[in-house]
Amino acid sequence: MAFGYKDTDANWSDILTTTFAKVTPQFIDQVFQARPLAYFLARAGQVIQIDGGARIQEALIGADNSTNTATYSGVDAISNTPQEEVSSAIYEWKQLASTVSISGIEEAQNSGEAAFLDLLNTKIEVARESVVQKMNEMFYEDGTGNSNKDFNGLWNLVGGYDAADTGSEARGYSTVGGIDPANNTWWRSQIHDAGQTAEAITNGVAGFGHTDTTTLDRQKMTNVFNDCSVGGDTPQFILTTQSLHEDYESLLQGNVRHMDASLADAGFQALEFKGRPVLFDEDCPSGHMYFINPKYLRLKVHRDRFFKAGPFIQPVDKDTRTMKMLTYGNLTINSRRHQGVIYGLT
Repeated sequence: MAFGYKDTDANWSDILTTTFAKVTPQFIDQVFQARPLAYFLARAGQVIQIDGGARIQEALIGADNSTNTATYSGVDAISNTPQEEVSSAIYEWKQLASTVSISGIEEAQNSGEAAFLDLLNTKIEVARESVVQKMNEMFYEDGTGNSNKDFNGLWNLVGGYDAADTGSEARGYSTVGGIDPANNTWWRSQIHDAGQTAEAITNGVAGFGHTDTTTLDRQKMTNVFNDCSVGGDTPQFILTTQSLHEDYESLLQGNVRHMDASLADAGFQALEFKGRPVLFDEDCPSGHMYFINPKYLRLKVHRDRFFKAGPFIQPVDKDTRTMKMLTYGNLTINSRRHQGVIYGLT
């Protein structure tokens, strides 16, 4: 293929489209290796491609059916009354777009094959970094950004707190997936306020039995870790801020233990707590520490719109070629009680 020579504009656009299609699998791999939460979701097999549907549906773990579960003797009647327990959570599709554009002047300035490949690779790298940053920001927020167009994040699915939140807005007991935890207590995360403020207590958020300190300690971490655990089903990783990660490292003193080499190879600095990695992320909200069990947390995406790259198109009114890359999906959860957060740490 004479890559540096173009017979027609159409042929040039075809070359761009074909080249990008070849690197798409590598592009996706790099996206899910760049930040801790996305990395662990992918490693746990929780980036799930689905066929579609009007909404994204999650079968729930932990819904109450106690009325129809009871002991009996001999020929006692066995309850089989139809139950109206909630059986699924419903999530809206969200849409993410990223574009790669090459202007006419850039094309002319990089007309040789090697120069053009360098230009295209640079454009792809910029697009990848933009996707990584946007996805990671959303994964720590509450899904209300950009007029409710953003994907769900831990702030909504698991919980957290901000000075702007008041009264019943205390995160963690908000409606998620169409289910109100006020009426379904099994649909609550393990939310702990490091300072046990009066407002948090009023809203049913657990504290640590004291109000004199909001500093990190291992007892706080143990409390939340155990609250999230059911037998051997425990949090698999812990996410926090750089500052709190450094505080935790100082608690370990001379007994600092780092996690397996695979995390180091992926570029993550991971300490150990109860055999689980503790990592920091620049987008984790200040004062928060999340205890995550990825078994119940999923990034569900449409199989036909998972970083789907379209053709490079030249608009009539612009001297540029632009390709749109589209992803449809959302971050979902099917058991909140296995996830936890400490907020208000200083």
